[in-house]
Amino acid sequence: MNDQEISALPEIEPEKQTLFDELASLVPVERQAEYYRVIAHTRTLSPNDEMLRVLEAMGILALLTRETPAAIAVERTSLQKILENALSNADEVEKRMAAYASRLESRIAQLPKELETGLDPPRIAKLLGESLRQCFQQSGLPDAARALDQSCPETRTYPQNDTLEVLGASTSR
Repeated sequence: MNDQEISALPEIEPEKQTLFDELASLVPVERQAEYYRVIAHTRTLSPNDEMLRVLEAMGILALLTRETPAAIAVERTSLQKILENALSNADEVEKRMAAYASRLESRIAQLPKELETGLDPPRIAKLLGESLRQCFQQSGLPDAARALDQSCPETRTYPQNDTLEVLGASTSR
């Protein structure tokens, strides 16, 4: 097949493109005539021919070596953006955590002062005293003491030593 016959080959529709047609786009213009001569010969081979299989494997390898670096570069760029975003977020989180830890340490340092202010002993004593006084009044003990005082006027005039002797004599019987 000469160069004129090769250039006269009909344009192949995209859905009927073979591996070799796809490889043709990678061949430099000055080498395409030679390439098409080899490909024209492969079309005469049976589908199970070993030479055809070797050429197909080489073609796949050529496509992979041609397309893979570009795909790797795109993926690398994508991964770099993801990593930069993750690092940015990590830095932001680290700054927020440091600020939070600082605020927490500050609050912990202020805690004894807040506790001291909240535990005002004179105020607590006053509140407890008032609460105790109210409980004592509600218990009825002051009323019982007044009633006892009114019902036994002689206990006030009786000497204390005599009371102890009377009580001692009554327990010894």
